[in-house]
Amino acid sequence: MAKVFGLYKELDDVVGAVDALKASRFEVADIEIVSSIPYPPHTVGLPETRTQNQVWLSLGMGVAGTLFGFLLAGGTAWLYQLPTGGKPIIAMPTVGVIMYETTMLFAIWTAFFGALFYFKGWRSSREPYDRRLATGGIGLVVNVRDAARVGEAESAMAGAMEVSRWD
Repeated sequence: MAKVFGLYKELDDVVGAVDALKASRFEVADIEIVSSIPYPPHTVGLPETRTQNQVWLSLGMGVAGTLFGFLLAGGTAWLYQLPTGGKPIIAMPTVGVIMYETTMLFAIWTAFFGALFYFKGWRSSREPYDRRLATGGIGLVVNVRDAARVGEAESAMAGAMEVSRWD
């Protein structure tokens, strides 16, 4: 499968190219916007296809961190009981601080690594990319399944500053 990458300066040109690609009967799922500006897909006529569950993942890991903190601090106090003169073995103010810290640790690390995963922070060299995207350029990537249609995708991307193939 080849990828055709078009670099645009204006959003209106991207909208025209997406319309031309749709008219050429390219699958909507094979068209992707790449930009440093977070354009919603519906602004260029593409449907919202991805749902990111990063919020729920971070929340779940925060709950897991709370349980881990309770098991760590409370379990340590329970396993190594020290006589404290009538005070409870598991002191909630102390355990609460450890629970808070592990909750934040789990949630923040999950948010960080989840962002790398969801937003493709590792960016392999095989992904279509151009340095001008960081300065406001808008990229349009088309996954062409049939090699015979690569020329058709390139001609549909008229108005681009540059069109290139990524095999």
